[in-house]
Amino acid sequence: GVGALLYVAAYILIGWLLLALVILFDGKLSFPRLLARSGIFRILLILLAIALAVFTVKLQLDSLQGGPDSYIHGTQLARHDAVLGGQAPDPWQYRVLAEYVAEGFVRLFQFLKVRDAIGFGFISLRILQNAAIFLLAFALYHKISNSKWIALTGMFLLAGSMRNAFYDNDLSFNTYFDLIFYLLSVWLILYSKYYCVAHVTVFAALNRETSGMIPFLLLAALVTEQAPMRKKLLPFIFSGVIFLVIFLGLRVLYPDRPLY
Repeated sequence: GVGALLYVAAYILIGWLLLALVILFDGKLSFPRLLARSGIFRILLILLAIALAVFTVKLQLDSLQGGPDSYIHGTQLARHDAVLGGQAPDPWQYRVLAEYVAEGFVRLFQFLKVRDAIGFGFISLRILQNAAIFLLAFALYHKISNSKWIALTGMFLLAGSMRNAFYDNDLSFNTYFDLIFYLLSVWLILYSKYYCVAHVTVFAALNRETSGMIPFLLLAALVTEQAPMRKKLLPFIFSGVIFLVIFLGLRVLYPDRPLY
């Protein structure tokens, strides 16, 4: 009950923020007509995605054992360094993309002379990940429903469901990248950009082994296409081979890691 009230309060605040922005842009226009303007709607959508991202990441940080500062500079940093040093257990050792991206964020803040570069790097990456997830989810829901309001409702439901993922967990960079790659892949499939999905598979396979279902999502879409069988199967084969090469290549590069 308390959790539900917190969510309702936060969403009311976000709603008032959006209303204030509407008034600032043009107080004479009604809200639905204003949203019909694609440029203004996109600005409001990005602001909403960022607000939801900050809110959900704040909840995730509060759930970390011992507090965010202690956890990030302790357990989280130790796991991060273990992957970069090739000393992490299976399967974390093979989830390299997320940790190298996180390291890039840390080095950026070190270059900018930020006092706590590790904390700023990790947290800013998580906020950007969640913002990307909400925007991609909106794009997917809008494509399916052809309704901005249904898509916005989906964004809020997705944000609410994330609360259930924080128990006994860390920042989980690779998990949220995995969600980004799946959302992006399905969105591209709906626009028939099949070979682009194969390109996404490169990054998804470097990120996490659970991306192995992306080629099969592609296959499920391709079998409905009115085209010769060989032409339909080529993007699936291309994507599947990419995943297998990267999956096996990582295990050759980091052999004999103990299973967690």
